[in-house]
Amino acid sequence: MFGRVDITDIKGFKLGNAENTDAATGCTVIVAEKGATAGVDVRGGGPATRETDLLRSENTIDKIHAVVISGGSAYGLEAGSGVMRELENMKIGHRVGNCIVPIVCQASLFDLNVGQPDVRPDRTMGVKAVHNAFCGGEFHHGNYGAGTGASVGKFYGMNRAMKTGLGTFACSDGEIEVGAITAVNAFADVYDGRNQVIAGLLSADGKRIDGTIRPLKNCVAAESSYNMKSKMEPFFNKRREEEKFAEPETAEVIQEPVKEETPAVNEQSKDMGYDITFNTTISCLITNAKLTKAQCNKLASILHDGYARAIKPVHSTMDGDTIFVMTTGEKDVNFDAFAALATDIVQYSVIDGAISAESAYGLPAAREFLRK
Repeated sequence: MFGRVDITDIKGFKLGNAENTDAATGCTVIVAEKGATAGVDVRGGGPATRETDLLRSENTIDKIHAVVISGGSAYGLEAGSGVMRELENMKIGHRVGNCIVPIVCQASLFDLNVGQPDVRPDRTMGVKAVHNAFCGGEFHHGNYGAGTGASVGKFYGMNRAMKTGLGTFACSDGEIEVGAITAVNAFADVYDGRNQVIAGLLSADGKRIDGTIRPLKNCVAAESSYNMKSKMEPFFNKRREEEKFAEPETAEVIQEPVKEETPAVNEQSKDMGYDITFNTTISCLITNAKLTKAQCNKLASILHDGYARAIKPVHSTMDGDTIFVMTTGEKDVNFDAFAALATDIVQYSVIDGAISAESAYGLPAAREFLRK
């Protein structure tokens, strides 16, 4: 019988966080000292990744030594270089002649619109995350690591978004161990196991969670009065006039588009343009199940079902959703049964990323509403 365990109880992996709370960004590292068979599946339309191609089933490398989840968008990929250098110093990696080459995979989320956009995870922060992984200290979830600047519900911009963070969930039957670490930073909303929204798009007055799906459906027509680009401008954070959507009589009814005034767009965002990604949920599943590289890739694909249960809508063109799988490969499993279990774990890690977060940076967290 499987029971819940702490994510750090899974043997063969070291977990570490490092963050800059003033700048609202950070990184999380998952290290496999002896190497781990791995796979990945990238579903979002705007990923920022490192060393994902080598995880394709037909490519040579079979084991990796770390996965890094970071903030900072593409800038945050620099943290992976710090992780790689520190693992080299620790003699962790593939031996190539007289050299040690650690294989470090990474995906980064967009948190530049939460804190200080000119401060991102760098090599120093990557090194610190590795140090924290090996120091024997507690591994925190919530507003830590890659979850430091995470948020959800950004359809109207940041002033109606909510704070989320780093979620974890793990279980074991005494033999098979499996867990997930997830940085929850979605464009849309997080739902619990009862299909109730617990974090996402706030009402105009900030007193309730309205959710993203209904207003998003109002934008289906290309000529809609809704200005999609200006609404989803990532640096727009000015308090809007109160907007109200009438409740539909049935779930099938879609409301007529509501006339919206066009918000101001600042000069910085005009220079950057609209072709930038400002979301992304990233997970790493860790286990001791005996899986091939091809099975790890297939499992990573299946695990996105966990996202679909907990994040709605998911995999937008403004998300870079990515799931890694790492395994030490020790215990035989029935693949399909294991995939079903692992998918639940990814779902629960997303939910944990919402309920473990604390309000910060002007963004309320789910716990503020769950207390009511």
